[in-house]
Amino acid sequence: MTRIKFILIFIITVTCPVMATMPKDIQFLIEQVKKSDCIFFRNGSAFTAKEAANHLTLKYNNGKRYAKNGNDFINNIASKSSWTGINYKIKCSNSDEITTNKWLFNQLKYYNKSLDHPK
Repeated sequence: MTRIKFILIFIITVTCPVMATMPKDIQFLIEQVKKSDCIFFRNGSAFTAKEAANHLTLKYNNGKRYAKNGNDFINNIASKSSWTGINYKIKCSNSDEITTNKWLFNQLKYYNKSLDHPK
């Protein structure tokens, strides 16, 4: 239990300052992951939306030089394992399993449309 607490404190400490400097479109994508009702599959294991968002935030923190915007983030960081090269997948309650790449690009399209047509 102590190890889990340490890991959570580490994640919060590392990821919170990053969110402040993270491009808005990448913040939006990670927030969409976090608040989704989806299950994320990474290297054969299932993860909750919150766990996936934390993982993507850590990946961004470690590789932000490869992610200047949402497109770069999706293509270079958020779509597959940097260790195995296996594509991440996502299964939401109202849809079939798809690649995280496709899901994130759909979210990015929504974000970009909201910029074009503000409320």
